[in-house]
Amino acid sequence: MKFRTIFVYLHFLVAVLLINMVIVGYFSEDIVGVYKIALCVLFSIFSAFFIIFVLLPAFRVVELTEEGCSVNIFKVKKTHAWKDIVYICRDTVSTKTNSFEGIFFSTKLCRKSGKKITASYIQHSLDIFNCFCIFWMDEKEKEKVLNQLKEWGVEVITSPKLAEKEAYEQKLAEKINLREQRKKLYKKRNK
Repeated sequence: MKFRTIFVYLHFLVAVLLINMVIVGYFSEDIVGVYKIALCVLFSIFSAFFIIFVLLPAFRVVELTEEGCSVNIFKVKKTHAWKDIVYICRDTVSTKTNSFEGIFFSTKLCRKSGKKITASYIQHSLDIFNCFCIFWMDEKEKEKVLNQLKEWGVEVITSPKLAEKEAYEQKLAEKINLREQRKKLYKKRNK
């Protein structure tokens, strides 16, 4: 099973916009002298950082197999056996508007500073071959991946935050189901 990040097109669009800002700033007639050079240098540095730290990791492809998983980026490939991956956790990461669920993989349990590794750290990590994640598009793909990993004997830990959210959603679904059953019984009784 191969997975590519779901954000790659958005990151590519932002990179193109940044490069366009550099070009427009350079050829602008309104801005002259030192300000023009400073503006172009500023946009160039910001564009370079964006491309290196955001866009390049987005082109990473993660392939899950029975032996382990492979991480590919521009024909450079690193393969990890399942026993080498010490952190396999199902968790969510959030943006301002959305929340994305996925599986987060890492070959180490803590950062250089000694702090525990989190899903957010893995998603934004520059160690693109040793910290990586996959996000699924729908519930069908999620069930397929989790069942396949269970079949291969890979233990996936669910984060406490996600387990609590799923328990709440399950209780809520049960309450809604009971409420609907009561409505049906009430309608039958009144007929």
